[in-house]
Amino acid sequence: MQVYHFPPKASEFTTSIILLLWSLIVFTGGEALSTAYQTISSVRTWAFLFGVLSVFRIAILYINGNLRRSPHFRSVLSLITCFAWFQITIAFIESETLSTGLAVYPVLLLLDFYNGFRIAVEARITDESYKNAGTDD
Repeated sequence: MQVYHFPPKASEFTTSIILLLWSLIVFTGGEALSTAYQTISSVRTWAFLFGVLSVFRIAILYINGNLRRSPHFRSVLSLITCFAWFQITIAFIESETLSTGLAVYPVLLLLDFYNGFRIAVEARITDESYKNAGTDD
């Protein structure tokens, strides 16, 4: 990976890696507030889906910086990842147990929400630069 593409995407890589590690731990049998998740699907299914999402997001982050500048996918994936953080946060709230998870997961949710909008602005700038590349304004 080219170093100059990493700093603006550091928080995106961080939240993606955290979600991937969370998914691996939960999928392999780690503790994960199972009762709150099982209303829609099993805990392992959630872990698998969130793991796939995080791997796909890491791949897009790598591709975006090295092959083509296309922040649109990054923005969409960041906002989709908010769903994962929201679900995890809700699970901690529904557990009715005061936990350190309540100090971490809502912050990750807000960080990815911020990332999504920040990247949307980047996408707009990228679109405008491609659009204006052929004009002599």
